[in-house]
Amino acid sequence: MDATSHNTEDEADFNLESLASEEAGFEAASLTAGDRVRLLITMLVPLSLSVWYLLDNSWPFWDGASHVLDSIKYMDLFRHPHLMDANWWLSLLKVNYAYPPQVHAFYGLGKMMLGPGLLTEQISAVLFSGLLAFSVFSIAFEIFKSRSAAFLSVCVLQSYPLVCRLSHTTYLDFAYLSFYALAMYAIFSFSKEPGWRKCLGLGCAIGLAASSKQVAAFFLFFPCLFLLVTFAIKKRWDSVLQLISASFIAALFLLIWLVPNFSMLQWFNDRNATHLEDTRILSNVVRNGSGYLVGLPISMSALGSILFVLALPLVLRRQVVKRLVLLFASFLGIGFLLFLSSNLPEQRYIVPVFVLTAIISAGLLTRLLRSKNKILRAVFVIVSSMMLLHWILFNFSPYPIDSKIAIFASEVFCAKGGTPSGMNQCENPTPPGDVWAQEWIVDTIDRNSNSPPGYLYIVPNDAQYNVHTLTLIARIKKSLVVPTTSRIWTLKGDQVSFDPASLEYFEWFLLHSKKPDYMEDRKISIGDRQDLPRDQDSRNAITQIEDYVAQNCALVGRKIVYDQSEILLFRRN
Repeated sequence: MDATSHNTEDEADFNLESLASEEAGFEAASLTAGDRVRLLITMLVPLSLSVWYLLDNSWPFWDGASHVLDSIKYMDLFRHPHLMDANWWLSLLKVNYAYPPQVHAFYGLGKMMLGPGLLTEQISAVLFSGLLAFSVFSIAFEIFKSRSAAFLSVCVLQSYPLVCRLSHTTYLDFAYLSFYALAMYAIFSFSKEPGWRKCLGLGCAIGLAASSKQVAAFFLFFPCLFLLVTFAIKKRWDSVLQLISASFIAALFLLIWLVPNFSMLQWFNDRNATHLEDTRILSNVVRNGSGYLVGLPISMSALGSILFVLALPLVLRRQVVKRLVLLFASFLGIGFLLFLSSNLPEQRYIVPVFVLTAIISAGLLTRLLRSKNKILRAVFVIVSSMMLLHWILFNFSPYPIDSKIAIFASEVFCAKGGTPSGMNQCENPTPPGDVWAQEWIVDTIDRNSNSPPGYLYIVPNDAQYNVHTLTLIARIKKSLVVPTTSRIWTLKGDQVSFDPASLEYFEWFLLHSKKPDYMEDRKISIGDRQDLPRDQDSRNAITQIEDYVAQNCALVGRKIVYDQSEILLFRRN
C-alpha cells in the first residue's frame, strides 16, 4: 500500500507530525516505505522469539504435549496415505474431537520433513509471530494512517505477559491469535474495497482462524455482521453477496471437521458442565465475566493495564471511534463465551481482545511521541523503556539473566504476573540439560523394566510430571514406556480414587515430593491450578496411593530437580 496516498486527518487527531521527510528516501525504491517498515516489523519480532527458543530446553506440558502427540499422529497418517480409502480421510478429521485439525495437520506435514521432535512447533511459532506482527501492524496502519502508531501497536501487544506465554508453548492459542489477526486485517481490507478476489481471501482467512481454534469464530462474527448490515443499509447488494459467500467458505472449514465429531464434542461439553454446581445462564455470565475481568491485569501486566486505561479517552474522538468500530465489534465476541458452562474463563480464550487494547494503547504512546511538549516526549521515553525492561525481565529472567538485581526488578515490575520466578516453563527459557529429570525417568524404566513395555503410574499431575508430557518424551525417544494414571480431569480439579486391584497392573510408580497448596472450599476461578485434587476424597486417595507404593515397591532412584523438589521412581517388588 503506497503511503503517499493516505490522508493526514488521523495524524492531526493524534498530534502527529508529517511523515513526508521519512518517506522521501524511499521514493525511488522498488518497495514502498510502508512495505519496508512492515517487512522490518515481521523480521524483528520473530527474531526475538527465535532467540528465546534457542535458549529453551523445556518439554511441552499438559494440553501442549497432547497437541504435539496429535501432530505426530498426522505425521504417521501422511506417511502412509490411502487416498482411495474413505476411512483414511475420515481418520484425518477425527484425530482430535475437541479441536479442528488445521494446526495439528500443519505440524504433521512439518514433522514429515523435520522428524517428530519439537523443531516443527518452534519454527511454526516463529512464523506465527511474524504473521501476527504483520497483521497487527497492517490493522493499526489502517486505523491511524501512521507507521509509528502501527509499530507501537505491535510492540505493546508483544509486551503483554499472556502473549509472551502463548508464544512459548505448543498450545493452539498463539496460532489462533495470529490467524485471528490475519482475518481481522482481511475484514478491514474487504470493508475498504470489496470484490470477489478479496471475498475469497476473506473466506479463507476467517476459515483458517476458526479452524485453528473454533473460539475464533466468536470474535469474527460481529465484525462481519456489522459489515453486512452496513452494506445492506447502503444497498450495496453485490458486497452483501460477496460477504455471505465469504461466510460460506469460512463455514466449510469448520463444518468438514465438526460434522463427524459433533456427537463426541457434545458429550465432552455436557460432561464438563456436570462438574459445575450452577449452570444457569446468569450464573455462567457472572462466573465467566468475573473470571475474565479479574485476569486482565495479570494478562496485560500492571504497566500495560495502566497504559490502556489512560488511553481509553482517546477512543471517544469521533474519527478514531469510526476506525476502531470493527475491533469493538470483535470485542462483542466475549458475549458468546460468557454463556458457556463447559469451559473455565481462561484468559487465553479471549486473547483477540488484546489486539484492540494494544492498538488503543499505541494511540496514546504515539501522541506522546509526536508531542512538541518535551515533558510528554520524556514520558514516552520513560514508559517505552519500562515496557522494554519489563519484556526482557519476563522473558529472560532468571535464566539466562540470573542476578539479584534482575530478580528484584522483576518483582518491582510484577513482570512475572504472580507466578514463581523461574518455575513457569512458558516464561523464561529452561536451562540446558535434563533439569527436571524427565528423560531420566524414561531412560531408567527402559533399562530396568522386567518385561517391556514399562507401565508407569504417575501419582502427581503438574507441568513437569503428567501423562501427556512423559508420553510425548517416550514417543520421541522411541521408548517402550507407557505412562498413565487414574486421575480424571474435571473443571473442578482432578478426581482421584484408590483401587488397590487396579494398581497391581503397574510395575513403575512416580512420586513427587512437592505437594500442591490445597485450597479449602475450592471454587472455580481463573487462578485454579490443574494439579489440585477436586475434593477431600481425592486428596485422601492420593495419600493412600503413596502409602501403597511405599509398602509394595522398592525405590529405584531419586533426583533433586530444577525447583529443588525431589522426584522418586519406584518399581514393584
